[in-house]
Amino acid sequence: MRRPRPSLVTPLVVLASLSLLVAVLGVYTSSALFDSGNFADRATSSFEEPEVQRVVGERVSDEVTKAAPNAVAGKPLIEAVVEGVAGTPAFQSLARAGVKDLHRTIFGADKDTV
Repeated sequence: MRRPRPSLVTPLVVLASLSLLVAVLGVYTSSALFDSGNFADRATSSFEEPEVQRVVGERVSDEVTKAAPNAVAGKPLIEAVVEGVAGTPAFQSLARAGVKDLHRTIFGADKDTV
């Protein structure tokens, strides 16, 4: 049996390694980004972080004070309440359902979820 020439071995090993890397990245991307359940789980797990809860509280209180300028005095209270609610399982469940539905609307074949 004839051995392959050494000049072909290195490029073939590099090509096989790159092909394997592309395949692994493709499987991961398919699972993490295009599966609506996995995507929603990843997105809503971020609400467990105190920093994310703080940002949600700030954003909601900002929107409330824009809609009702008289509520400016209660902004810290609104922010604290929303921060506390953002970490609850009930809020995460609602957020997960919304993220999952939005993901299906964008990436899914059935566009009647809105």
